[in-house]
Formats: sequence, structure tokens, C-alpha cells
Amino acid sequence: MSSFTTDGVRRRNRKIVSCQECRRLKLKCDREVPCGLQSICPNGTFLTKNRVVVLSDKDIHDRNEQLSTRVQQLEDALARLQSTVSSEPHPLLSDELLSLKSIGPAGGHSPEGQEDGDEAEGLLEDLGTLHISHDGGNFYGSTALSELFIPGHEDGEELGTPEVPVNLLVLSTQFPFYGVQDANDFLKLQIRQLLPPLAESWRIAAHYFERTAWLYRPFPQSEFVEEVLTPIYKGKGSHPVSGAQLSVLCIVLALGTHSEGDSLMHIRQASFYQQLSKASLALDNVLSDPPLVALWAVFGLCCYAQISGQRSDLSECSMYRGVLLRMAFGMGLHRDPSNFKLSEMESQRRRRTWWEIHLLDSWLNFGLGLPPPMSLAFVDTKLPVYPEDDGDPQGWHHSKIDLGVRFLQPFLEKVNAINKPKYSAILEFDSFIRTHFVYPLSLKIPGIDVESSPQSANTPVSTTMQKHALYMVKDIMLVYLHRRYFARAIQEHGQKILECKHTPSVVAVYRSACAILRCLHHAYSIERQATSRVYFFWSHGGTAAIALAAFVVSAPGSPLAIRALSELDQACQIFEQEQRNRRVSRLLPTLLRLRQTAHHTYFLHATGQLSETGEHAKELTALAGESRLVCKAAQVHIPVASLHKEDCVRIEEGCILAIGDSNVPSQPIPASTPPSGEEQPGPPSATAQVPVQFEGAHPSLYDFLQQSLSEGSQNNAAYTAPGAFMPGESTSAGTRFDPELLQSIPEANGPMPSGSDATSAQAGFSYTEWDTLMRDLGISL
Repeated sequence: MSSFTTDGVRRRNRKIVSCQECRRLKLKCDREVPCGLQSICPNGTFLTKNRVVVLSDKDIHDRNEQLSTRVQQLEDALARLQSTVSSEPHPLLSDELLSLKSIGPAGGHSPEGQEDGDEAEGLLEDLGTLHISHDGGNFYGSTALSELFIPGHEDGEELGTPEVPVNLLVLSTQFPFYGVQDANDFLKLQIRQLLPPLAESWRIAAHYFERTAWLYRPFPQSEFVEEVLTPIYKGKGSHPVSGAQLSVLCIVLALGTHSEGDSLMHIRQASFYQQLSKASLALDNVLSDPPLVALWAVFGLCCYAQISGQRSDLSECSMYRGVLLRMAFGMGLHRDPSNFKLSEMESQRRRRTWWEIHLLDSWLNFGLGLPPPMSLAFVDTKLPVYPEDDGDPQGWHHSKIDLGVRFLQPFLEKVNAINKPKYSAILEFDSFIRTHFVYPLSLKIPGIDVESSPQSANTPVSTTMQKHALYMVKDIMLVYLHRRYFARAIQEHGQKILECKHTPSVVAVYRSACAILRCLHHAYSIERQATSRVYFFWSHGGTAAIALAAFVVSAPGSPLAIRALSELDQACQIFEQEQRNRRVSRLLPTLLRLRQTAHHTYFLHATGQLSETGEHAKELTALAGESRLVCKAAQVHIPVASLHKEDCVRIEEGCILAIGDSNVPSQPIPASTPPSGEEQPGPPSATAQVPVQFEGAHPSLYDFLQQSLSEGSQNNAAYTAPGAFMPGESTSAGTRFDPELLQSIPEANGPMPSGSDATSAQAGFSYTEWDTLMRDLGISL
């Protein structure tokens, strides 16, 4: 009976049941294609005819682990056996064959566009800095301005409350919301009565267009007079003045007043007009069917936040920028007006406004270290024609928009990308910038980037500033492009900084930093007052000086160190002359301390008293862009490594969790060895510093390195011997050493950190001050 039942089940299965494998593969089961696995065969038959058994993911992983372990054991055994018969490595242990074990496509290479394993290690922590306090927080990315990380920046100079009527002061906080529905005319009249006379407004506005609007100009001077100034002062009442028109006039007065001087009186008066501008915007509902003039007003508020440097203004700027972009998209400015058959004049107005907004937003993102919020894939608006350029497609305003689209937008995408690009892609983009970042001869600086006589004394101030800004922009992008690789090189290689894989980045940062400081010095010598108002000249000039100081402290024996010291000295001299500038006053104490540290390190190395440069991994984590959590309540800086629960500790009430130490790998920096046969060591020879080749780097980088090494060798060869050197005297290289360095720096720096050797302790030098300064400064390249 049981036999009959079993045979019956089998007969039924043969007729109506297909195996699970056939059903999974959606194949017709003809009983001749075996499934190969007994557990899923409905007849319980195990057949292996022409069948490949697919293992589960776990089985594959375990099998690979076993094979990898076995391969490693065989390689170790082969290496030991080869060492007993020859000093040469076995052919089967070549780097190319060993790389086959790497995870990824054949050849051990990473997917296209992503960083190799050895390249990405230590760079994945480049996420930015998160500031958290009791009442909120802020995030600053890897390209954030240096002064944002200096202690006390958020406090600034107490300006006092502008003398604005209380009702208008409250109204200024309402934008972007519609703050008033009744008494609109009364408030407009009240704001109108607080404005200066027409002659004074005209004078300040003319100063704005000459000294401030050379950088951003969303509207020409003729349109400002026709659409803003004339209706407000000469209007007859047929067309009531809007709140947006009042706002544009007030923000122009604020920017013009700010450009006239940096005294406390000018700053307070500029703040007064800024508050009136914000109050005027809240008088009308500009978010519903916004006029073009309303975008000009919000645009001006963003510009003021850039120039003023106050933390409160920068916080508001993020809100204004978002509103500005939404208003621009809502008006369809990202679509070319020719698609809608608009007049040529209106088309040019819309194109001009859109691209000025795009450029402003790009530089605001750069200053805060944020990615671009818009993609140009959705934009078809053509570039405008600027009357100020006389229609010249190679004029300043057209060139700044064109260069911003072709270089600044892709730069922000690369620097802020989550998946960091390969180092070869960084070098390729560097070559692209150096090759294609070309501007017309009319915008080149005589005596700097073009061989000609110095510019005429009759050159307009705006033209002078435009030329220097264009010259500096390229080097600013190159510094931030190579910043993380520059920092990694000085962390891991020290004195051999010019022999590592990232030497092109070291040379690029060094060269661009010198170019930025040279441009700043040249502009300051020609137009001192106008140069003092250009915020990014000083912000990025301070960054360049910090990069050179980091180079000298990390590699004092490099032939390039003497020139870096000279450039650092000149930069500090300019900053000292401009102490009234609030940005400069925040950066100056840090720069002066770094200059002392750099001079002291170079002096000790040159005189043979510094046998070891120390490990700079900790003090350069901020420079390298390591992710940090800054808890303002406790005033501590927390390097973020990984989110492991066991690493978390409670700092103070109101603080978030502090997470572990940095896991960025660092190698001990080799000590500088005294030359054989000499009792007292001198500066090292330059011959050992020349790298073998620059693979994928722009040829100009290697040419610059060769020339700099030659000049550095001559300077070091003529350097005064330690025995004959007297503190306070100038060396033949032109660098003057402060006689108080040896006495002042140890006391200022405090006790030696743990792990320092006796030689460094006897030299009276520690890196505690350097560590504190770099962490306080945050991401400074």
C-alpha cells in the first residue's frame, strides 16, 4: 500500500510539479534540465549534469576569506625563502601582481571617479566643522573662510543698536514674511523721512558704483537712477513708491557708506541703512509675484553680509540667499527670455540679474564651505551683455560670469563631493584650470602677469580692483583644491615633503600662496583704501600666509622654506598696517604667533639645534579638514573620527557627544641627519629634494619647483653659519630673525606636550601653541 502511494505521488509530480529552480528562472521544466540541488528538487534526486552550483553570499565571503589567508601565507613563505637565496624580490611578489588581491575591478583599481584605497585613507574625514551651542549650531565646510574659526569671531566689535525707530526695528525682522497690512503708507513716509537729502544720496550712490559695485552689479547705474532714485525723490504720486524700491535705495546707501571708511561712525551709519532696507522689504508681499527690483534688494542684503563680516549678518545671509534663489526660480530667470519673446531690453535685465545671483551664490557657498544648491543642467539663460563693458565679450563683467560657470561651479562640486575624486582627477582639474583659465590682456595686471610698464595713475579704482581680483581667483581655487593633499604631505613626510606622491599639491599650494600674497601686496601699494574694503583679499591672504607658516614649521630644511619666510614676513607687515580692518584685526594675532613659530623653527634647524621636527598630525588635523564637533558651551574642539559608542563621553550639560581621536594615519617624521664630517649641521642639500617626476601634473609645477630649488640652494649656501650668526641681524637671504624669539616663545607656548624628546625640550620649543592655533583657526586652507 505504501509502495503504491509513493509511486502514485511520483507519477503525479512528474506530470504537474516543476522544480523550484525552473520556476525561479521562469523556464519550462522538461525533466531533462537538472536543478542540481537536492533540497529544492521535488523528486529528491541530485543530478549534476551540466549544472553550476551558485553559493550564497555568506559562503562566497567565507571562501574568499580562506583563500585570501592561504594566499597571504604562501606569499610570506615565498618571501622568506627568496630572502635566503637573493636580495632581489621574487618576480611573483611584484607590486603589480600583489595588487591583484585588492578589492575592486581587475588590476586592483577603484571604480572610475573614486579615490583609491591608499589615497582615500585619511581624506574621508574631510567633512567640515560642526559648531554647536545651547541656542543652535552652524556647519562650515572645507572651504570656509578662516576668520569663522578664530575664537571670539562670533562676538566681534560691539556696534550698539542702530538709532532706528523701534517700530521699524521690529519690522526689519519680519522679512521674508509680509509684516504689515495696515499703515503701509505711513511707514513708507516714515522711512522716507529718515533718508538723507537727494544730493547726499547721489554722492553715496556714486561712491557705491565706483568702490563696491565693481564686483557685483545686478543693475546698471542708469536703471538705478531711473527706477529707484528718481521715483523716491521726484515722484509726483501717480506711481506710489514700493517697499522694494525703498529697500534698494537703503541697501545702496549702506554699501556706499561702508566703502567710504572703516571707522565706527561709518559702520554704524551703514548698519542704520541696512536696517531700513530690511524694514522696507517687509512693507510689501514681495514673495507673491515679486518684481525684479525686489531681487535687487535681497541681492544687496547678501552683499552687505559678505562685506560686513559680522556673524549675525552671515547667519541672515543664508536665509536671504535661499529666498533670493526661490524668487529667481519663481520668476523663471533660469529660462532664457527669448523662449517667451520678451523685448531685448527686458531680456538683458533678466539675464543680468540671474547670472549675478548665480555668481554671488557660488562665492557665498565657497566662503561657507557649502555645495552649490543649483545645477546648471536646468538653466538655459544666455550670458548678458553689460553696457559697462561696452558690449565687449572679453570685458570684466562678462569674463567673471563666464569663468564662474566654467570653473567655480565644477570646483564646488569636486571639493564638496561625498565620494572624493581620485588624485589623478585632481591633477587633471588643476591642469584644466591652469590651461583654460585665461582672461584678456586688458584685464591683466601690468608688472605682475604681463610684462609692461606699471599702470597709469589715471586708471579707475574699479578697474584696478577688477584686475587684481581676477588674478587672485585662480590661485584661491588652486589652494583649496590641493589643500587636503598638501596637509597630508606635511603630516606624513616632513623633511621629505618634496619626495612624496603628493608633491604636486605641495608645490601648487606653495606657488599659489606666494602669488596671492604678492597680488595683495601689489594692490595695497596702488590702492590702499579700496584694497582694505575687499573682504576676500584679506581672508584668503591670511589663508595663504598660514599655509606658508605650516610649510616652514613642518619642513624647515626645505630649500623653499627661506622664501616662504620672506613672503610670510611681508604679509604680516601688510596686515599690521591695516589693523583697523575688523577682519584683519581678528587674523593678525594668529599670523604674528605663527610667524614667530616659523622663524624659531627655521632658526633652530639652520643652527643645528633642532634634531627632530616633531609629529604634526594633531596640530594639522584642522588644516587637513578633519571633521570636528565644536561645542561652544564648553569651548572645546572635538575631532570626529568614527561613531563608536565606546568612544563617546559626556562633555558638559548642553553639549553633544565627543567622539574619539583622529584615526588619520600618520608616520613619524624622520629626523634631519647632520652631514657627515661636520661638527655642526647646516641647511640640507637641495639635491635630495627634487622628485623623480610629476605624473599627470601640469608641466609648469615642475618647472616652478626646479627654479625654486635652484634659488633656494643659493640662499641656503649663502646662509650665515651658526657660529657667526647674531640674533637681530639679517641673513644674506634677506630674512631678519627676532632676538626675542628664543626667550619669548617657550613661555608663550607653555609646557612641552607628552612624547617630546629631551633634545626638543632643551631647545625650549613645543608645538602646543601651534596645535592650539590651528585647532582654533579650523580649516584654514
